[in-house]
Amino acid sequence: MGTETNSQTGLMRRYLLGLLPEPEQVALEERFFEDGEILSEMRAVEQDLVDAYVRGQLAPDEKSVFESHYLSVQRHAERVALARDLLRLADAEPDLMPLRGSPESHGTFWQKWLSLFQTPRFAMSAALAMMVVLIVSGLLLFRERARWRQELAKSQAEQAAQKEKLRAFEQEIAKGRADAAQLAAELERLRQEPARPTEPAAPATIFSFLLLTTTRDRVEQQTLRLEPKTAQVRLQMKIRAGGYQSYRVRIDPVDGGNTWESAAVRAQTAGITTTLSVLVPARNLPPGDYKLELSGIDANGAAESIENYSFRVSRP
Repeated sequence: MGTETNSQTGLMRRYLLGLLPEPEQVALEERFFEDGEILSEMRAVEQDLVDAYVRGQLAPDEKSVFESHYLSVQRHAERVALARDLLRLADAEPDLMPLRGSPESHGTFWQKWLSLFQTPRFAMSAALAMMVVLIVSGLLLFRERARWRQELAKSQAEQAAQKEKLRAFEQEIAKGRADAAQLAAELERLRQEPARPTEPAAPATIFSFLLLTTTRDRVEQQTLRLEPKTAQVRLQMKIRAGGYQSYRVRIDPVDGGNTWESAAVRAQTAGITTTLSVLVPARNLPPGDYKLELSGIDANGAAESIENYSFRVSRP
């Protein structure tokens, strides 16, 4: 019977360490449901295994398997942690442990600890420990409440800032809508107003004038009387054909001022008459006396003075 029990204890120990083959594992689990005593024995074997681990009494190979298999389950790890705490308490209070060899020492490790809970000394230690736990828990709760209050105040401040931004944005939208409505009303008013007749713009006029060459016999100076609406002045000159490729006109105010010079101008020949015509902007001829120099440009691009004219510009 002892051999059977030892064999069954070893089987259960291997089961807890995850070393039992699957068929034997299934068979043992079926016996758990059939026989309650086997399940109680399994719990006793588990308590002894945990006791041996926390005391450092497991072989190296069993310890490695215990840590990789048994401790992988959360509730198993919690059970081992409790056993380790009880062992530390036993080391700190050796007087509370039952003596070896006494009748009380024949029980299991867990039965010894159950008797320990019933001592007045342990009750006082437990009360002190409970008080420390309550104080620490209160401090943690106070800090947690303070943190939550700070986060709540920060969240409320952020919400207030968001509401202020939303209010400003709504005001901008309302202002934009009011401006759009005012613009639409103004457009509708302009659309409904009768069209006003527009006065035709006065056409720009061109003043044409034939210049005469300056001679000793001519005393009276030619005068160009420009109208206010005159935009351009066409100056015409009758010249002798000289075989020039083109001509250039330069106008200088007698009293000083800005000089006006034309680009290359070609002459027009009709019969024996050759006429040169050049357009001068009226704004370049304010009232005053002017000298005009006409130059001919040959095939090589050289300029040669041909004629000189003088005239006066007046405005009403």
